[in-house]
Amino acid sequence: MPDPTPPNARPDASSPFTDPLLPSGEINLPDLCRRINQRITDFLVKDAETEALRSVQKHTRIALGVIEEALKKYSLTSLSLSYNGGKDCLVLLILYLAALHNHQPSPTTPLQSVYIVSSHPFPEVEDFVNTSSATCSLQLSRYNMSMKPAFTAYLQEHKEVEAIFVGTRRTDPHGEFLTHFDRTDHGWPDFMRVHPVIDWHYVDIWNFEED
Repeated sequence: MPDPTPPNARPDASSPFTDPLLPSGEINLPDLCRRINQRITDFLVKDAETEALRSVQKHTRIALGVIEEALKKYSLTSLSLSYNGGKDCLVLLILYLAALHNHQPSPTTPLQSVYIVSSHPFPEVEDFVNTSSATCSLQLSRYNMSMKPAFTAYLQEHKEVEAIFVGTRRTDPHGEFLTHFDRTDHGWPDFMRVHPVIDWHYVDIWNFEED
C-alpha cells in the first residue's frame, strides 16, 4: 500500500502556512468553505498565460471532480482525510473544503481526519497541524504508530469510515499504478483510498500554493 501520509511535511520559508485561505482567527465551516470555493473559482477562470498555470488549472478541475465523485458515493460521515500538514495534504484539504461548499455543511459538522504522527515530528509541523485542523473543523485522530496498526486502530474506532482521501502523488513510493479510487491492498485494513492529486507534479503543488 502506498504511504497515505507523504513525506514532504516539513514547512519552509515559502510554504503557505500563513495563506489567507486558512485564517488564523475563528471562522465557521460554511463560511470557510464559501471563502475557499470563491478563491478556487476565481483561480480557475483566470487567463492562463503560461503552460504551468494551465497545468495547475487542469489538475485542479480533475481533483475537484474526484472529490465530488467521492461526495456522491459516500456520506460525509463515512469520508475521512489523511492529514499531516504537508504541502500535498494542504492542497488536498483546500480542495476538499472548496468542494464541500456545494454540499452545504453545517457549522457544527466535524470533518473526519486521521494523523499518523512521524517518529520524529518537527515542532512547527505539529503546531501547524493543530492550528489548521482547528480552523478547518477537522475531527483529528492521532496515532503514534506505524501505518498499518494506525489505520487498523482508526477504523476500529470509526467504523462508519469507508473511504479516506489521501494526498499521494504518482511519484511517491508505490504510487505508480494508483488510480483515483483504489481499495487497500490485501493484508491492510479495508477502506477505499481516494487520490484526487495523484497526477499532480511537485511543481503543480508549488504553483497552486503560489496562485
